[in-house]
Amino acid sequence: MTEFALLESLIRRHRTSALLLADAEGALLAGVTGGEAGQPVRTVARTYGQVLAAAAPEIFARRDEDPATFDPQGERCFVSPVHAAGRRFYFITVGRERAHQAALAEGGPRLWQVLAAREAA
Repeated sequence: MTEFALLESLIRRHRTSALLLADAEGALLAGVTGGEAGQPVRTVARTYGQVLAAAAPEIFARRDEDPATFDPQGERCFVSPVHAAGRRFYFITVGRERAHQAALAEGGPRLWQVLAAREAA
């Protein structure tokens, strides 16, 4: 399964505005948008994705001090670290916190497999 296919299945199921993966340095690896209200799922716009990915390490670092972080359109962003193949990655969602937690819980094992395969290639 590719990063896109995994994110596509999660965004459809949990209906967030966006789901992204970033590496530990904040570089965008993959992302999708359009999971709400029956919108078609598509690859995240590069600029939007890069802005969120670059902010992911900082958002995660200050989550206890300032838990409310917003994307450029004013929607809430949530970031969780994911460790695979000895490296840290960030799982980013735009939308509701409950959807972030559910998507991470459901996609976690598959996400680790996809990221480990990416690192092995």
